[in-house]
Amino acid sequence: MATASNRATCSQCSLRTVRLRGEEVVCCAPASPFAISFDHPGGTIHIVSQGELDLQFDEQPEMHHYRQDDVFMLPVGRPHVIRHGRRVSPRRLAAAASRVEGITHGEGTR
Repeated sequence: MATASNRATCSQCSLRTVRLRGEEVVCCAPASPFAISFDHPGGTIHIVSQGELDLQFDEQPEMHHYRQDDVFMLPVGRPHVIRHGRRVSPRRLAAAASRVEGITHGEGTR
């Protein structure tokens, strides 16, 4: 039977071996509460390696909840916000925040 620790170990191992390709790869670990907006014209994939977050599309009130080990992909560039905590104003992900939030940017491959 799979336990929570076994699932976490399996997903973390899988995430280390997956090759992501695209224009840009961004990894971030913001402290809660946070709300980060995305408006990239291409597809986006989000991997929740720890904790939980909510996804909200621009101009829509409903939220989609995701937990550790969830992966979700938005194949068309649809403006959206990922958040943990509802009373936080969304902001764009900025390289200047990397020292505080553990954000790393990299160029992907096409």
